[in-house]
Amino acid sequence: MASIVGHVPIFAAGETIPDWAKIGWNSKVQHDIYRDWGTYYAHRRRLNFGQYYYTKALEFDENDYLTLYRLSLTKRKAAQIAGSLEDARAAAAMGEKKRGPNCPINLQICDGLFELNQFENANLELRENLRRFIGVKARNFETRRLVVDDVIKDVTGKGLSLFYLNYQKVVEQVSAIIKANEMKDQRPMWKILKELEKCDVLSIPEEEEENPSPLEIARRKRAFNVIHQNYLNLSWHDVLFMKTIRKNPNLLLDQCKNSKNFLANLSQVQYDIVRRFIKMIHSRNPLYYVSFLKFSNKKMLTKNKEAYLYSVQYQTHRNMIADLRQIRKLRKEKRLKSLAEYVEKVMGDYYVTKTNRVMCWKFEFINEVYNTLALALIEQYSVPKYLKPYPIHSALLCLLRTPENKIKDNVPFVFGDRSTYQDGDAKDPVAIKARQLISRLEKRIRFAKFSIEKCYLYHQIASVQLSQLHYDECVLNARRAIKECQGCNSNIWHFLSVIQIIKANVLQHKVEASKESVEEAYPIAKRLKFRPLKKFMDACVELVEDDLRKKVESIASQRISNKSVTTQAAVPKAGTEEAIPPWLKFDWRPEIQQGIYRDWGQYYARRRLNKNAMDCLTKAMELDDTDFMSIYSRSQVQRMAARLEGALADALLAAQMAKKQQRPNADINFEYCCDLFELNQLENSKAGMANNMQTFKGTKSLIFQKRLVLIDDAIKDATGKAMSLFLLKNQKLLEHVSEITKAKAIIDDRPLWKKLKEHDKCDILSILEDEEEILSPLEIERRKRAFNILHQTFMNDNWIDFIFMKELRKNPNLLNEHCLQSKDVMKKLVVEQYRIIRQFVKMLQTRSPLYYVNYLKYGNTGMLEKCREAYLFRKQYQIQRNMFENLRQIRKLRKEKRIHSLLKYVEKVMGDYYVTKTNRVMCWKFEFINEVYNTLALALSEQYEIPKNFKPSHSAMLKLLHLPSDKIKDIVPFVFGDRSTYQGSDDLDTAGQKFRKRITVLEQRIRFAKYAIEKTYLYYLISNIHLSQGRSDECYFNARKAMKESKKCNSLIWSFLNVVQILKANIILHKVERVGEALDLGLPIADKLQCPRLVNFMEVCIMCNEEELVKRSGSQVSSQRATTGSIPVIYVAN
Repeated sequence: MASIVGHVPIFAAGETIPDWAKIGWNSKVQHDIYRDWGTYYAHRRRLNFGQYYYTKALEFDENDYLTLYRLSLTKRKAAQIAGSLEDARAAAAMGEKKRGPNCPINLQICDGLFELNQFENANLELRENLRRFIGVKARNFETRRLVVDDVIKDVTGKGLSLFYLNYQKVVEQVSAIIKANEMKDQRPMWKILKELEKCDVLSIPEEEEENPSPLEIARRKRAFNVIHQNYLNLSWHDVLFMKTIRKNPNLLLDQCKNSKNFLANLSQVQYDIVRRFIKMIHSRNPLYYVSFLKFSNKKMLTKNKEAYLYSVQYQTHRNMIADLRQIRKLRKEKRLKSLAEYVEKVMGDYYVTKTNRVMCWKFEFINEVYNTLALALIEQYSVPKYLKPYPIHSALLCLLRTPENKIKDNVPFVFGDRSTYQDGDAKDPVAIKARQLISRLEKRIRFAKFSIEKCYLYHQIASVQLSQLHYDECVLNARRAIKECQGCNSNIWHFLSVIQIIKANVLQHKVEASKESVEEAYPIAKRLKFRPLKKFMDACVELVEDDLRKKVESIASQRISNKSVTTQAAVPKAGTEEAIPPWLKFDWRPEIQQGIYRDWGQYYARRRLNKNAMDCLTKAMELDDTDFMSIYSRSQVQRMAARLEGALADALLAAQMAKKQQRPNADINFEYCCDLFELNQLENSKAGMANNMQTFKGTKSLIFQKRLVLIDDAIKDATGKAMSLFLLKNQKLLEHVSEITKAKAIIDDRPLWKKLKEHDKCDILSILEDEEEILSPLEIERRKRAFNILHQTFMNDNWIDFIFMKELRKNPNLLNEHCLQSKDVMKKLVVEQYRIIRQFVKMLQTRSPLYYVNYLKYGNTGMLEKCREAYLFRKQYQIQRNMFENLRQIRKLRKEKRIHSLLKYVEKVMGDYYVTKTNRVMCWKFEFINEVYNTLALALSEQYEIPKNFKPSHSAMLKLLHLPSDKIKDIVPFVFGDRSTYQGSDDLDTAGQKFRKRITVLEQRIRFAKYAIEKTYLYYLISNIHLSQGRSDECYFNARKAMKESKKCNSLIWSFLNVVQILKANIILHKVERVGEALDLGLPIADKLQCPRLVNFMEVCIMCNEEELVKRSGSQVSSQRATTGSIPVIYVAN
């Protein structure tokens, strides 16, 4: 057993040293001792001991090729063939330098290649050695060469040819997979992911979990059994046992902490060895060659296969008939629970592994089984006797065969009675079983082919969710089942799924939703033409309406009572109405009023008072909806106000009305085409201009002709050579953007709940969740740069005004919280103006795209690339200078011991500047980050030192850790008229608000941090902020996270600093025992750092803590004595 574990006798400090170790042997003698021990243990088959001692011998003499050869032999015996071959090659190279070719070592190389299934290389190596050696030495190579030649002949003979003919496509597919797996890409992960157009934020690829179908699992299981039965005969059971024992819970008990990992490793290693030998056997004697020898008569083989297929079909057919008979029997006996379990067992374990080849009537059988189950489930829904005496809700639950929600009684705790214990770690076996069943059903849904099977599976999931009181999930899965029912046209499963929704709504006391679902189920029950079911639905409708009526009456009575209270407490209105203007006192006819409003609209439009103009023109349209000139005028006003969609709609309406009433109007049609042009619909605008040029002749067509020239120039600029070059460079990106644009252009006018229902989403409140877009600092910087470039290109120096308008929308100086009336007006005005400006920029971009501007500006492509490269080099050089300058400043602050300034400086440069730099412009980013954070950690650790004249105490320990002493805030007495003494509930804690904002910034940085040392630093800062705010638990939690990240980057200094954070949190809370545990954790880290100052610091802290612990225990003893000594004694006189 010790040989398997790999245990070796290493003498620890304090143990008795054996006699042989006391003698000061020279290195040669020690080498010989270890080599002889390795040989002894290798002969005893204690291979791990042998490998250990051979390795120790090689440490004393690395050039001993014979010891290396023996190590190779030992590894080969232990089935470590790759390592054995590597050692043998190294030994052969050493031996050839010293004494020439060595026959046993070369023979070991050939055997290693042969056992690694590299037959061609083994044959080549054997033939080369036959040329080197003669006589007796060559005989071993010749014997092995004959074996290798026979193996190659068997593998590549006629059996292989027939196998290739039968499975050519499969062989090509497997060969492509093997070649892809053998190719190792040595590039960094971000480059590989960039080429595949995947995210490279963390450079960690997602592990894709393999989910094979039940058919594939059965196929693999059968293939495993067949191959081991062919090569091992009856011993294949042992291999199957070794395979299953690797995850056997009876062997790998969770309670056995020490032996569990050892046994798991042992079983896995031994199984790998057996599998490796099976692969060797298969490589030398493939399965297709065994079949070729075993079944030489192909006709007989085909006949036997056909007979076996017929026997499997016949047996499956008999099983189908027997299962249907049992299902019908259970339905007749009305044992619904047994029926559901039986159907799940036979359909989920047996028939799911059958193909259409062996189960010829599979679809019909599945339909029969699930429809029989559905009929049995429906038959339980009938109106029972004595239903009316129940309350309405209880009667409805009784009708639906649903138990009422019962509140569990609190079981009182009884010492010694384990049934009354409430363990926090106790697992609910019913909930675990339900989750396992849901996982099984969801996995079956993934590979289900038929809609009726999916209906059944979704219905079962909804039923399980309902039993676990997960009502929303129940409704969601029932809706999915209803959707699948449409695919198989199954009314019965549709009805059962709606019943699940009714149950969920009734249990939640949702009366309106219950009524809607009952109304949905009623026509389905009619279509089923089953009289008991119709009576059942009539009873449901009656009970639901009674429940709804009762609820409406209760709400109405509450409103009446509330209204009576408010009426009694109401204050009568006071004041006068507004003065009516004189012109409204006349009773104008509608035609005159319409003319007045239209004239006012045109007046306001000339004065650029667009809002007033639109209001007047809208009133004019309300008085006369056939006046197309008012609509045309409003279209012009909307176009001036940059509301182009509304202008286009009005222009189109005016053009249609003018065409119906008189004839086409050139001005209105021109307005419509201009609106299309300004909405960037260049093709539609050109088509409209061309049509109007044919409609109008003479002077009227000139305006269309002039504008058509402008549109043609814009289309030519946008779709010329520049566009071709742009498409070539950004083809994939354009396809992605096009898909997004098309998706946004589709407008779905259906109610929200219908859309969510189609996507199988929850529609409880019909409110979509606002998905907050969280951008990385790199993406924020990229968007900012793209925004600036676009506006600099089109607006030149005026792009600063755009930045000003963009920032003005959230400017607290403009949108002052105290200005309650003007704030909303100003915000609306700023947002509207910014929208107008952005719309005009989009128009400019459409008519003269950025790629066209660049094409005109940079005609010489070679010069453009040269300038870009020069700009990149200049950027890299500037960043490198900044890195040197920042490192110089950081080291200076560390030398001056200005820790607070150093922390601020590091957070500023790393959180604002370097976080926006990529590896392309910052070539040594990882090394620079390591240098900065390690320098900061050293500076932080240097503040922990023992001052002179130090006396151990609790307050001294606080000073030692740079913690403030505990202070109790004085209560400020309230003085009437002095606002400084007021304690308002709405007063904001500015310091706390500032720290919360900083924690939010740090947590967002953690989300996009790539390196473990950066995460360690960020978690440390968060824990430090929590500590300063007195939140010791959060400090402790984040310090633990930082320690976890520091282990990933192997940073002892950051581990020590986080242990100090834990120490501080416990000291503030006066947890003396926890302080001792933290000190015990920090002392070995200080030892590993090999810093005497930190070791002395930790030892002094331990001494202070022990003294505090002694004081506390002494005070507890004295308090106990005082308690016992203060009991009064009463003397009673006789």
